[in-house]
Amino acid sequence: MSTVILEIKDDYLDKTLEVLNALKDIMIEDIKIKEEKFDSEEKDFIKLSNAHLNKVWDNKEDSIYDRFLK
Repeated sequence: MSTVILEIKDDYLDKTLEVLNALKDIMIEDIKIKEEKFDSEEKDFIKLSNAHLNKVWDNKEDSIYDRFLK
């Protein structure tokens, strides 16, 4: 068994769930939804800080810590 994590825009959530439910009887064992609500300011902050942190942490010296970022 494998796990797939999807980050889906709110506008497409219903259609995506519809497709996944159609596949559930055939090949999907379980569907779990983890909903995180962020306002636009939080989303912008997350995008900016993640991009910056990836640049800072993307070096050989800190590569040992990369496993904790996943």
